[in-house]
Amino acid sequence: MAVSEGIFGLNHRGKITFMNSAALQMLRYDRPGQVIGQESHRFMHHRNSNGEHLSSEQCSMRKAWSEGVAVYSDSEMFKRGDGEDITVEFSANPLFDDDKLVGAVVNFSDITMRKAQEERIWHQANFDQLTGVPNRSLFIDRLTTVLDQARRNNALLALLFIDLDRFKPINDQHGHDVGDVVLQTVARRIQASLRQSDTVARIGGDEFVAILPSVESSSDARIAVKKITASIKRPMEIDGQSISVGVSIGIALFPDDGECVETLLKQADHAMYKIKSTER
Repeated sequence: MAVSEGIFGLNHRGKITFMNSAALQMLRYDRPGQVIGQESHRFMHHRNSNGEHLSSEQCSMRKAWSEGVAVYSDSEMFKRGDGEDITVEFSANPLFDDDKLVGAVVNFSDITMRKAQEERIWHQANFDQLTGVPNRSLFIDRLTTVLDQARRNNALLALLFIDLDRFKPINDQHGHDVGDVVLQTVARRIQASLRQSDTVARIGGDEFVAILPSVESSSDARIAVKKITASIKRPMEIDGQSISVGVSIGIALFPDDGECVETLLKQADHAMYKIKSTER
């Protein structure tokens, strides 16, 4: 590893024996005396990359200094001296003296900025930038996952295809800025009408879908449709104007209406257009 990367040593009890200047700088300490003799897990390695607190027995570095096993992680959390957490990539290699395990040496790099950039890129690729709900790509991924679960558990699943009525005239009469606020409001209202376990996604201009896993019966889907419809049809106050929009919602059920992503989406879309045509 490069010299600019942090390096510190641990004895056979997991206490810090030395720390180089790069490590001190990354962890916001002024001098080695602030860290030497500290128990490494309690002092700096207390959480994993998901933010979950680790017990000393769960500490991955422990395997290096107590069992002689080399450890590598591409995403762990270290606590700095100022109390802030950083995301690090590290390797911990056991240290032997005449075949006797005496501790470990840990090399690490601060990858906080890199991870944040990766998360931003992932979010941009999977979420609709206007409404903040999942986009088509993430919707397909989540529907595929819940379909697999439904097959294993012999469960019923509902897919709702939600299409706004009279949305184009809003854009034409009030402008796209108002239309954008309408779409954002609709997304929030759909989410508020459903369970936390349900997924709402925007897959087109004024088209949304909702995945309702593990419904008890088709009546659960119809109840959800009624709630969404009532919520969306409430007038929206935007820039001092009262804006109203209609909605048509089609339902497709797994396994009755289809057993794959493409078929369910097609059936829900078809059901939505049948409703839209009868309401004209």
